[in-house]
Amino acid sequence: MARIMLKNLFIFILMLILTVILPKYAFAEFKIEVTPYQGGQELIFRAQPLVPNQPQEIKVKITTDIHKRYEVRQIALEPPDNYRGTVIDWRNFSLYGLLGSLVSSSPGTLHVANSVPTSTLNSLERIYTSSQEGASAEFILVYNLNLTQQIPQGMYRGRIKFVLVPLEGGASEVEDFLNVVVEVGTTPTEAKPQIEITPVSGLNTIYLNSGKEDKKTFDVEVRINKDFSKPVILYQVVVSWPECSQTGEKLPSNALNYQVKQINKGKSYADRITDFSSARMNLYASDPNGTVDNYFVITYGLGDLFTVKAGRYKGTIYYYLENAGYPEFLGRLDLEIENERIFELVIIPEEQKSVIEFRNLNPKEAPKRSEVIIEIKTNLGKPYQVNQNILSELTDKEGNVIPFKYFTVDTESLDTKGKLKITGKQAAQKGETILFVSDEKGSADKFKIIYELSTDWKIKAGDYSTRITYSLLEI
Repeated sequence: MARIMLKNLFIFILMLILTVILPKYAFAEFKIEVTPYQGGQELIFRAQPLVPNQPQEIKVKITTDIHKRYEVRQIALEPPDNYRGTVIDWRNFSLYGLLGSLVSSSPGTLHVANSVPTSTLNSLERIYTSSQEGASAEFILVYNLNLTQQIPQGMYRGRIKFVLVPLEGGASEVEDFLNVVVEVGTTPTEAKPQIEITPVSGLNTIYLNSGKEDKKTFDVEVRINKDFSKPVILYQVVVSWPECSQTGEKLPSNALNYQVKQINKGKSYADRITDFSSARMNLYASDPNGTVDNYFVITYGLGDLFTVKAGRYKGTIYYYLENAGYPEFLGRLDLEIENERIFELVIIPEEQKSVIEFRNLNPKEAPKRSEVIIEIKTNLGKPYQVNQNILSELTDKEGNVIPFKYFTVDTESLDTKGKLKITGKQAAQKGETILFVSDEKGSADKFKIIYELSTDWKIKAGDYSTRITYSLLEI
């Protein structure tokens, strides 16, 4: 009996020692579970080459009580392989986090939250970062597969790894694996796509040109070859925003617009001209019963390109159909915008004449003024200057001349960005003079020139004029 009591006492003391000396996190919970929508551990796609496929969902659940920040990473391991020499590249897969699916008492950041797939699996790693409190969380990921080329029929298998990484210690990394299965069938040749989105040009590009009137708008036809039993929404996303390959400059959102026309049954989200957005842009919705228009037109157009540098801008638009809350990829169109060069000098004389003229000059009267507004329109993004060239002295019909000392020139700012080179009244001079130098950006600009003629009793009364030219030069 004494031996049993001694043994129990020993066990009690041992447990007490372990409780004191072992780290607290030895008993902490820190795990990740990845579960496909259809159950099991396989993400299954039934695919056909060149045909959009139904997106597939998985639920990611993180359970933890270490109360420290953590991160969820996704690593694309072996791409789907039929073990006969054909592999489906991870670039055919894309991913996004379902908006509103994140559940946590203290939510962190879902780095892939979006309304469309924007990241390919081979270019993505970090999925989620917890809040500072390190609370448990769960969210839904949606995977898309788009086979962009013909590949042999058959079964393909690959694998994705998910890693739960503690960022401040307290636990060890935890992994979970997801098998990816792709069942590739044949592409039907006789069936029409349920929705056809086709440029009127017959090409796969929306082309707009600021310098050609007939190219400032562009029509894309939409044909719907299927009836729906529930409401659907057609929307577009600019996945690759238009960018100039030479300068790297991107178009502002108000440089492009769109309008959806010829709607009779459903609803146009852009019945008026609407500026582009970097987010999802709804185009069309069926009626509440799913009834749709079989044909309508999306007209793309140019907005204000005046402040945009000249060049060729290229981007890509993706089209999706939202059906019962799920996005389905329909296709893509390239977007090309040609912003033609502008480098113009606009001269606006006070009296809309081609000469500077002072009429009825009389020594007894106050000096006479003549004003000219100079406006420079440019989108080259390069510095420039404006020169003035006075070709002759002020002369009347009889050949009488007024000396330049009576003829002065001054400039005045009109919210001018560049630098005026004449900043006070000074005597004019024959020949060329620099009036203005632009800012370093070569911004479009505007300023005023003020000419003034005074006289005295030695000058004969009459009408005097001179011809002045202006030139615009890159520097």
